[in-house]
Amino acid sequence: MVKLILLFTVTACPTGRNIGTVLREVVANHPEVALVTKYVEIDVEETNRYRIKQNPTVLFLDGNGQEICRLTGMQETEQVEAALQLVNSGNGNVQREQYEENQAKVESYTIYLYQHQELLPVQIEYDNQTGIGAPRITAVQLMLKAQRSGYENPFPQGTKLLHVHFPAGKGRIVLQTTHEVDVETEQRMHKALQATLSHFQVAEIELIIEGAKEEVQ
Repeated sequence: MVKLILLFTVTACPTGRNIGTVLREVVANHPEVALVTKYVEIDVEETNRYRIKQNPTVLFLDGNGQEICRLTGMQETEQVEAALQLVNSGNGNVQREQYEENQAKVESYTIYLYQHQELLPVQIEYDNQTGIGAPRITAVQLMLKAQRSGYENPFPQGTKLLHVHFPAGKGRIVLQTTHEVDVETEQRMHKALQATLSHFQVAEIELIIEGAKEEVQ
């Protein structure tokens, strides 16, 4: 019997958010099943332990934490519900594939930072400890955190990537910061994002900046 559903996805991934909504709908009808989300670039140990290969991936686990079944890619509510019922019924033939261990790899990214008011390309290497690729999201995350001597990063320290969406060559980027962002800084941030994402055939971006939400006590 399935006791736990694990969703493995990448931070800010739109498909991961969508299937997360689907899974919450499913577990609402199955109070005996818990749902936990793991982010592959953060929860590296568990991602590699379960040998996750694709973003997003959904695992059905039994009470001992053993994998019974996995689903990859976007799934609709009816598909997840049908898979859950099939597994729990014991009547279906659930294939349990053997997956190779994940292999870490070093990836190279070109991001853009300012030097004397000029936007210039900077090469950054990223140690991908799971081997799961999400290059556009990774490039944005690296740019937000980049600190390179002689260059200026237009993004305020601590800026977080909340959401991304890439429909048909366009990009919608939602950031969160606790700092006040004036018009000039926002324009510089937009230009840096546009230049960085142009390497991934993103021709136009929409940048949305949100303030930090206060925690409810």
